[in-house]
Amino acid sequence: MERNIVIAKNNYPKVDENGNFYLNDYPPYWIDKSAGIKNPDITSHTHLILDFKSKNKVIGQRSHDIFFDSINPFIKKGIPIVIVPSHDPENTVSNLVKLGQSLANAGRIDATSCLRRIIKVDKLTDGGDRSVNVHLKSIDVENKDLIKNRQVLLLDDVTTTGNSFIACKQLLLKAGADEVSCLALGKTKR
Repeated sequence: MERNIVIAKNNYPKVDENGNFYLNDYPPYWIDKSAGIKNPDITSHTHLILDFKSKNKVIGQRSHDIFFDSINPFIKKGIPIVIVPSHDPENTVSNLVKLGQSLANAGRIDATSCLRRIIKVDKLTDGGDRSVNVHLKSIDVENKDLIKNRQVLLLDDVTTTGNSFIACKQLLLKAGADEVSCLALGKTKR
């Protein structure tokens, strides 16, 4: 059995110190949002991720298409695509969900409903505690049959500490996944 879920070519996607894949560095837009201090090192990738997180449908769709085209060629066919759930249980429709579904529609399994946030947590960007333990207590696994005994791709928009990946990976493995590879659109660079 082929063990590589993400097939990297020429060091793309990149791999971080935890073995997680990511497309590019993400210098955050704000150094200190409350003080209004913008980061002078923001990049076009920062703007693309901000567009992806935007509620504007046109802007969100454009960034969705760019990320889909960037990721799709590197992901093995036939595997379940799972997403790290939003910090808010009420936010079940996002560009990340749509991206996961689009990747699934391209020859993979739609498992975007497998991880569900059951308790709202504060956003990390707003100073929230996003420890592994907080994620483990606030996320539940559903539709386990979609991941049981399978290699799984776990997708997130931005990874900072890696804690959401660690927690979600633990939950998926405990629920019966055979292997979990993680891929983020960006990795926070301070």
